[in-house]
Amino acid sequence: MFEINGKFYAIDMDMVMKWVAESPSNERNISTTTTISYPVMDGDEEIVEKEISENKSSINDVMSNVRYDFVRILLNTLLTASTMDLSVAQRIAFNTLISKNIITEITAIKQ
Repeated sequence: MFEINGKFYAIDMDMVMKWVAESPSNERNISTTTTISYPVMDGDEEIVEKEISENKSSINDVMSNVRYDFVRILLNTLLTASTMDLSVAQRIAFNTLISKNIITEITAIKQ
């Protein structure tokens, strides 16, 4: 929990992880199927086939790393506030994190 301009905010780690793992709508999924044939030598010459299927996402791993670093930089920028007034960079970080529901205002604190 941290305070900005007299209001308390919390970081929702579930939302951080949800946003980091999110797949873009234009992401390409690549499906490949490979059939391997090999002979079996047990007296009868028989050919055995084995099918291997693989589904891969083309950019999700890269985008997850980029989003993780982006959130980390935004949180670092926001939480290194040295004055009561937020700088332009801190305001951008604050608004971005609020819009993605990564930080939420705490309206009631239980004691």
